[in-house]
Amino acid sequence: MAAGRLGFCFTAGFCLDGLWLCFLPLNLLAQHNLLVLKSFPLVVLIALVWWVYKPFMEWRYGATFGKMVVKIRVLDSSMQNISLNQALLRFLPYFAIGLSQLLFHFNLFHTVGFETANNLQLIQEVVRDMQTNSSAFLTYFLFLFLVTPIVYDEKRQAIYDKLSQTYCVAVQPLLDEETPSFDPTSSNAEQLDH
Repeated sequence: MAAGRLGFCFTAGFCLDGLWLCFLPLNLLAQHNLLVLKSFPLVVLIALVWWVYKPFMEWRYGATFGKMVVKIRVLDSSMQNISLNQALLRFLPYFAIGLSQLLFHFNLFHTVGFETANNLQLIQEVVRDMQTNSSAFLTYFLFLFLVTPIVYDEKRQAIYDKLSQTYCVAVQPLLDEETPSFDPTSSNAEQLDH
């Protein structure tokens, strides 16, 4: 399978996770909270769901729902499901982004004008007036740094995959192509991160 198809599968899997888990119903709940409920504990609860979902699914089932749909699994170098420690190590960059988003929302919920902002335009005005810090940008930069090696790494591993000794692999052929045999020691192993 071509690496480009694996890249498409990763993107599709990531989007499916976002639609499945976050958009229905969590994203709608988050938007309702932002506009109406204005409950920071609910923001924390929504973040906790994601923080548990991804590492648990990859540890217990070898894939999130999105990865399952596009036939990608996260495996260790022995082609077995990953351990809980490996799943948690893989999740660290996502945790960092989620934590920076929590800090952003904490600041937003405590900014003058947020409590009365009842539409997205007013909330955008509050955000513009906020004293923002660069921690969110630094977190996204760190995430890109950790993921970028997928593009040029022979085994298509991100830095956190190398540290956790995990691989994302296509487990079934896509579009009637043969599934390549996976050898983590091979430089031609077709795998994908995330």
